[in-house]
Amino acid sequence: MKKINLINFFKFISRNKQNDNFKFLYLIILFLFVLFLFYFYSLEPDVNARDFLPKETSFYYEWTSIDKNISFDIFDNTIPNKNRKEIIDIIGSKAKEIENIIWFKIEEKDNFLIKFSKKIKKSFLEELVLNNSEYFFEIKQDYILYITRHKEFLNILPNYLVEDFIINNQKKGINIYWKNNIPIFLKQLVVWINPLLNNKKEEGVFINLYSNSINLFVKIENKKEGINLSSVKIINDFDSLSLIKNIDKDKNILNNFLTSLYNSLPHSILSLKNIFQDIILLQKNNNYLLISKLDWKLVIDSLIQNIKVIDVENILPDGTKYIELKQVTENSFSKYKYLDTEYWQIENFFGLSLDKFYYLSNSKDIIKELIKSNTNINDIIYTCLEESNNKINNLLYLKVSKIDNKLIKSYLENNNLSVINLIHYNNNVVEGWKLCF
Repeated sequence: MKKINLINFFKFISRNKQNDNFKFLYLIILFLFVLFLFYFYSLEPDVNARDFLPKETSFYYEWTSIDKNISFDIFDNTIPNKNRKEIIDIIGSKAKEIENIIWFKIEEKDNFLIKFSKKIKKSFLEELVLNNSEYFFEIKQDYILYITRHKEFLNILPNYLVEDFIINNQKKGINIYWKNNIPIFLKQLVVWINPLLNNKKEEGVFINLYSNSINLFVKIENKKEGINLSSVKIINDFDSLSLIKNIDKDKNILNNFLTSLYNSLPHSILSLKNIFQDIILLQKNNNYLLISKLDWKLVIDSLIQNIKVIDVENILPDGTKYIELKQVTENSFSKYKYLDTEYWQIENFFGLSLDKFYYLSNSKDIIKELIKSNTNINDIIYTCLEESNNKINNLLYLKVSKIDNKLIKSYLENNNLSVINLIHYNNNVVEGWKLCF
């Protein structure tokens, strides 16, 4: 096949552009060519400062362009602020072009990566070198500037993406990573999240802090099957909500986290057996609502704690009469309707079925409130989690006003915190815990 000479092709089109047969074709080709040039020259490389973190990195602290202070003092930020000011002072007038700053450590020595919104000019680099003799500088891919006090580290930056650091790619707030040794100024934060770390310190811990949330990431090991909660309905007003994937394995995680805040899970008032899993448990005052894909009518006997017995007269072989206590095997079953929705009652339990989920409560009022409700469980989850492509494994939502520990309750209320929302999730890349306040 002969190669097409692009210049001769356009000459041919140009000579024939007055011809009606070529006029329309000429306009289309011209439009496509202009569109291509505009697209090609408008493209900017999608690089991040963290892309150039060397594998030897033991800690990093990244400020993004959208940076808001956490709602309360969860750690001492004096040291990070000092390092940030150091970089801003070095950059000077170009500070307004900074998109994000990473302070990171190699062999416990401080280094910095800065991403700018505009290409770094060589004249600016020369100016930095001239005015900051105690620092060494290197430009990476036009937009990224590396700053170090240690000349021996100038060649340590990789020229490729280090996959060890792509997990925490949040574009707002503060991104933090450490491996093995916890930085001293973060120890107060670790007190909060330590029950969730689950011996991940040697592999590396990734955290994002933004406004009123903490997001903890770990590399996914076993792809977990989360629950599709899109059609789960809940009542509008409640005190706590828990999603328990497996009542034996997962209740320990939920109980261990913030134990000083939440002394006992509400499922302790029920005689739930090991067969129960994938349960959503909602509590309001002394009442509860259980949500499952399992039809509660099939297992109602396992939940009834007060067994009914009746007196039955019997006669022994020698003719002696005696009274035998026998359990009533059948429970009373009634059906009702409220706002054209049918629900049922068995003993002191009330239940109904909606959109392939089954609901059970010890309160008729909660069932009626549920029927009237326009609230979905996703209203609780994605206000905190935001990314709707995640699968949910565990969930704990708790109102601060319901916390028993007065000291902790007072501390949180003084920081204007009204709820604690803890979500355990995973997607195709990471597994994470997100805590929102």
